[in-house]
Amino acid sequence: MSPKITCLELEPIGYVHTSRRYRFEAPRQGVYAPGDAIIRLNSGQDYEVGLTELDGFSHIWIQFAFHLNETWHPMVRPPVPGKVDEVGVFASRSPHRPNRIGLSCVELVRIDGLDLHIRNHDFLDLTPVLDIKPYVPYYDSFPEASTGWLPEPSELFKVEFTPEAEQIAAEVKEAGGPDLRSFCLVQLGCEPLNPERKKIEPEGSVENRYVTECRGNKIILDIDNDKRIVTILKIIPKKR
Repeated sequence: MSPKITCLELEPIGYVHTSRRYRFEAPRQGVYAPGDAIIRLNSGQDYEVGLTELDGFSHIWIQFAFHLNETWHPMVRPPVPGKVDEVGVFASRSPHRPNRIGLSCVELVRIDGLDLHIRNHDFLDLTPVLDIKPYVPYYDSFPEASTGWLPEPSELFKVEFTPEAEQIAAEVKEAGGPDLRSFCLVQLGCEPLNPERKKIEPEGSVENRYVTECRGNKIILDIDNDKRIVTILKIIPKKR
């Protein structure tokens, strides 16, 4: 009988490079916040040979480490409206896991040497990548699979920015502040009024006008529930 493995040492094969740096910028699933990133594999390991013919696949599985987490919880409260009860961590996709290992399916845009350009991801900057495998729909997709306690997914909101808000968001990012555009896409594109995911309050007496905040930067927005559009009207930067 082979000896029981009690400890594994895993070495990252590369790291994710993206503008998303903070936990609040990580969407529940990559499809909820379309964004681009680069997985840069380590050099000197023959990984470029290992990528041979991967470019023929439109989607890939990424195994990675939740590098910002230090603890795990056996019971977690999923960020789903109406779900007040906790569930076991193994019945969830919570990042607070015993071994901090994550699994995501992302769109592969192209490969340049050791750089894998991806889209529709839920990674943060410098996420350690442990392995890469191709997504194969006739092996990996089970449309009739049961989904347990999960409700039907909500239709996403389209997030739009006024030119003024777009400009201020760019200026805040260039000055070293948070990526407010990414924050709005992640936090407001899916269930924008969910108080479990963000602090959001009515703004003044104007109907459907709200205000939220990101690291001291105030964001004023309008929500059209019928058209499912969130419009970022104005951003008031944090005073320095």
